Amino acid sequence: MKRLCIYILIMTGLVGCSTNKSELMLQKNREKKLNLSPNFIRKSSRYSKDLVLKPSNMTLVKEGVSIYVEYLNSNVLEKFFNNEERFGDLADSNPYFPDFLVFYIKITNESGKVIHLDPKEFVILDDLHGQYSCLDSDYIISLYKARSSVYSITQSTDKFTPGGFYGAPIDVATSLAGKSIAKRSIQLKTVELSGGYVYDGVIYDGLISFLKPPKDSSKIKLLLPDIKIKANPDDETFKSVTFTANFDIISSEDSKEDS
Repeated sequence: MKRLCIYILIMTGLVGCSTNKSELMLQKNREKKLNLSPNFIRKSSRYSKDLVLKPSNMTLVKEGVSIYVEYLNSNVLEKFFNNEERFGDLADSNPYFPDFLVFYIKITNESGKVIHLDPKEFVILDDLHGQYSCLDSDYIISLYKARSSVYSITQSTDKFTPGGFYGAPIDVATSLAGKSIAKRSIQLKTVELSGGYVYDGVIYDGLISFLKPPKDSSKIKLLLPDIKIKANPDDETFKSVTFTANFDIISSEDSKEDS
C-alpha cells in the first residue's frame, strides 16, 4: 500500500463590448464592489521561487497515529524524480509547477485501529487570510493540457517574464511543454498521497501539493483535518482528529531578486 510520493486556480475572463447603458452601469457597480486597490494587487503576487520554511520538517502525533511532514524544495524534487533506480524509464525532471508547494507525508498507524484520510480535505492557511486546497494529480495534468496550447504560441515572450499565478517563464514553459503529458501523469500518480483506509501497523506515504502563498505572507499552516479513527471500516462510530503543522517563511529566492 505504500506509495512514495498539486491547486492552481484557472482564471477565465469573459470580455465583451456593449453600448447598452444598463450594462455599463452594472459594470461600474461591479468595479466598486471589487475595490481592487494597489495593495490588494501587490499581495496577490505569489512566490514563484523556492521558499525556506522553518522548521523544514516535523512529526505530529495523536491517538497513536504519527504523521511526518517535510517540505520539499525544487532541488530535492529534481533529484528525486531523476533517480533512475527509483523510477526507471520514468525518471525525468520534477513534474510539479514552480508555483507549487510540495510536502512529503508519512503516516504511521500504531493506534490499534483503522484510520481513514482524504487528502482532498487538506488545506494550507496563510497569515493574510488565504486558504489553498490540496491539488491532486488529475488537476495538475489538466493544467498541463490547458497550458500546453499557451506555451506553443509564446515564442516571442521574453524568457525573464515572471512566473507565478499567471504561468511560468518562457524558458520554464518550454521545458514543461516539451515533456510527455502521459509520462508526467504516471509520475504524479505514482507519488501522490491517495485517500482511503490505513490499517493498524501500516506505514503509508506520498506527496501533496498546494499553490504557493502571496509574497507578503510570513507564516503558513498545513491542516490535515477529519482523519477518522475507528475500530474497523464498517464501524459507524469513529473519532475525528485534525493534525496541524505550522511553518514560518524565513526567506525565498523571490526576496533576493526583489532586493
